[in-house]
Order: sequence, then structure tokens, then C-alpha cells
Amino acid sequence: MPLVPVLEAMGYQLEPRKNGNYLLCRLAADIVVKDHYWINRENQSAGNTIDFMLEVENMTFSEAMKHLLAHADQPAGS
Repeated sequence: MPLVPVLEAMGYQLEPRKNGNYLLCRLAADIVVKDHYWINRENQSAGNTIDFMLEVENMTFSEAMKHLLAHADQPAGS
């Protein structure tokens, strides 16, 4: 699942950068997002959309899946 629309739906502000990258604004961590992938440039943790939910949002795997499935059922821009 693409990460950028999920983060936007969650209320994250994304600042466009070069080469299709986005910087997550207003976070203590320096996190860059591109398509289905993110990286924390401070500690080099990285991963996909599910990993973001687990590591950054501190969700359980079950919570992350429920959250992502709820977003998959919504039309774009909702």
C-alpha cells in the first residue's frame, strides 16, 4: 500500500523534496518517505507502510492491519 496517501489521511504534513521524496514535517525524527518506503535518517531505521505503523506509530501488527484495511476501503481524498 502506498505510504504517502496513508500518512496524509492520518494528518501528517509532507514536504515535497527532490526525486519524488517527501519529508515528514513536525516530527522529532528526520523521516523521508517515497512511494511504499520510509527511512529515518537519524538512526537508519526504515521499512514499508506496515513497518511505519509498527515502529513510528507504535501500533501492534493487528492494529496496523486494521488501520490499513480501513484506508483501503476509502476512496482517494477521503
